[in-house]
Formats: sequence, structure tokens, C-alpha cells
Amino acid sequence: MSMGDRYIIPESAGDEWVRPQPVDELVVDAVLENTDYDEDDLDSLSSYVDIEALVELFDDDDTDATDLSFSVEDHEVTVHHTGDVDVHAQS
Repeated sequence: MSMGDRYIIPESAGDEWVRPQPVDELVVDAVLENTDYDEDDLDSLSSYVDIEALVELFDDDDTDATDLSFSVEDHEVTVHHTGDVDVHAQS
């Protein structure tokens, strides 16, 4: 299964309706919202994280799903199996 086949609605959306987003779009949007980067400033997501590992994080059959952390430029990105994404500047 590819990233384009996996759509996520983050648990943090609560009762608010949000459209499902492809995994890669969800991560890139979180990075752009929490940094001063423009999309043109970033390499493809696969330059920062193993795409297969990212997709497997949302595998319905994996009951032992854990979070996945990686660096994007000078920020630490954590993708939670809930679909939430945290982005923090590295110290």
C-alpha cells in the first residue's frame, strides 16, 4: 500500500469535521504550519523518513503501533499513530 492510498483523520480533530488527508500531505502541512519554511524549501518527504515505515504506522492490522520521529531540516517531527503530528525546533 502506498501513501496515496492511506488517508488519515487526526484524533485531535475531535467532533469537528475535517477532510481525510493523505499521510504525506498531513505531515508536510504540519511542518509548514509550524515552521517558517515554504514547500519549495523542503525536499521530498522520502528524503527525511522511510515512507514504508510511515505508511505502516497506520496499518489497521498493527495493534502495537508506535509513534515515528524524524528530522526535517532543523525540526523534530513526530507522527503519532492517531494521525496527530508534532513539530518542534531541535535544540
